[in-house]
Amino acid sequence: MSDDEKTETDTPVAEAEAPEEPTEASEPKEVIAYIAHPVGSHPLKREENLYQAKLWFEWLLVEYPEWAISMPWLIYCQQLRETPENRARGIRDDLRMLKTHNTIVLVGGELSPGMSAELEMAKTHGLEVVDLLELGARPPPRA
Repeated sequence: MSDDEKTETDTPVAEAEAPEEPTEASEPKEVIAYIAHPVGSHPLKREENLYQAKLWFEWLLVEYPEWAISMPWLIYCQQLRETPENRARGIRDDLRMLKTHNTIVLVGGELSPGMSAELEMAKTHGLEVVDLLELGARPPPRA
């Protein structure tokens, strides 16, 4: 075949165009993080867990300033009495809200039954999982 008869598909690989420059798609994704923390139903344990959850929230805000962080369940726990009906509603609503995030962060030193449900939903919907449970019930001291 003469050079005049070659078509575009006959171009050798070495002459192919260079890959395009990285685009915005290759930049780090925005993290919209749902924070999962144990709560519990016993009044004293619940009060301590809610206090620790707030400490985790503050720690994550400082340590990950580029993340959008939420604990939508926290306001439910603060505003609704602990009853089986309110707990069921809180978990139902939390699982709905969880789907609007792209990351779940597990904190608080243990995986509670509610957190297990949140984790399962997160995995089902392809959320990234950040497991910080091994750090303990309270966040580490800030540097």
